[in-house]
Amino acid sequence: MKGSTWRAPAVVGVAALAFVGVALGANTGSFADVEGDAGTAPDVTAVAISSDDAGVVTAKITLSNRTSFGASDGVGVGIDTDQNPDTGTVFYGSEYELDFEGTAPRFYRAAANGFYEEAPLPPSFAGSFSGGVVMISFKPSELGASAGFNVYAVGFDNSTLDAAPDIRAVNYQLVKGTPPPPLQPDHRAPVDEAIRSTGTHGKVATLYYFASDGRAETSDAIVIYKGKKVVKRINYVLEDTNPFLPYVARWKVPKKMKGKLRFCVRSSDRAGNKSNTSCAALTVK
Repeated sequence: MKGSTWRAPAVVGVAALAFVGVALGANTGSFADVEGDAGTAPDVTAVAISSDDAGVVTAKITLSNRTSFGASDGVGVGIDTDQNPDTGTVFYGSEYELDFEGTAPRFYRAAANGFYEEAPLPPSFAGSFSGGVVMISFKPSELGASAGFNVYAVGFDNSTLDAAPDIRAVNYQLVKGTPPPPLQPDHRAPVDEAIRSTGTHGKVATLYYFASDGRAETSDAIVIYKGKKVVKRINYVLEDTNPFLPYVARWKVPKKMKGKLRFCVRSSDRAGNKSNTSCAALTVK
């Protein structure tokens, strides 16, 4: 933290802490997530993954705060079929997400912009919820995965999100002892989005933005303008940034500063790839 400016997640749900991917066991494995970090969203506390001789993978997602699902509740499993965070979506390189939303399964695939678009359900995809557990099953072969994949789970509602693990994905192999492919050099830039924000003169304003990168590390530069004049620069060093969450930069607005401003954000990843520059209005009252 430096002076009156710092970067932090804008919503409760995921702590921006490093998580080292772990290989799950032979055809079955599990990983845990901290209880009570979900806000109002379904709170994922454990994920168990298994596969059978028919080639069906089942993800069992345990929730600590749900006995029934509301219309806005959802739980999803993201699948990175090529085990490469630099392809697919900005969500750790996943190509697909299989969701159980409300009472229905939903299926999403990577779009050209690095995010998801809804797609027809794969024939094998099934989802259910009972007794605080969501079950999602599918055939990896229908998604183009033959040996293994990286995987994450998320619980979400209209206002918050809980990811398991807290940041990045874990690796799952269908055959015991199969190593994931080595990572190649990172040539993919982060994707930034500034979000319209407001503030009050003489008080701390919160500037909202997304900094999304498949490897979940960015350094961020925020520039605040009054017309064409730069009134503030805020810089954050390279650290974990969760692609699911908006972040906030806080700025102590000068007492005499009012009116329509704007701020722009641009990020770099560890390899030096630079994001787009995204700008949004900042209204100071």
